[in-house]
Amino acid sequence: MHNPALGIVDPLREVAEKVSATRAEGSGEILVLYLEVYGSRQLPAWKQYGSGEAAVRLFDVASIPEEMLSWEIERIASWRHDGGQEFAAEPVLGDLAARGGPALTPRLFEIDGGDLPSDIEGMRAFMETYRGTRVATSGEPGLNEGIVLRAPDRSVISKARFQDYDRTLKRRAKGR
Repeated sequence: MHNPALGIVDPLREVAEKVSATRAEGSGEILVLYLEVYGSRQLPAWKQYGSGEAAVRLFDVASIPEEMLSWEIERIASWRHDGGQEFAAEPVLGDLAARGGPALTPRLFEIDGGDLPSDIEGMRAFMETYRGTRVATSGEPGLNEGIVLRAPDRSVISKARFQDYDRTLKRRAKGR
């Protein structure tokens, strides 16, 4: 059921039509796109991206077997719980975007996880380089919410949010 309250569905319809046109019929799989809709005036942080135009970026893709549509719900849950999802590698994501799919979320850097700062102050300082959005829809770019950290083998995916680090540092400064 379409709920126009947040302005998310309409931009996704266009994406679905474009991606459907690039997919081969009878592939035996269902493509699941993980997308970020941002910039719409109905979304809380819209001013960070421009003057209110909704935009869409692709951040992940998984494929699931078409036969899964006939599975019992318990089997599906078990499959998911046991890591049955097959997520696309970075080159596949780039290829989908190049063939008319949605643009990718910005890839900011590649770094060995052991080289990331291990303390809160250091990590917050490291993140500052990436404070401004790189996906403004118009006008002056605003501030982004954070950065996503992902291991190449997908064993770890985490979002480092500026608000969380700032709140923690503020509490520490107050002696909490």
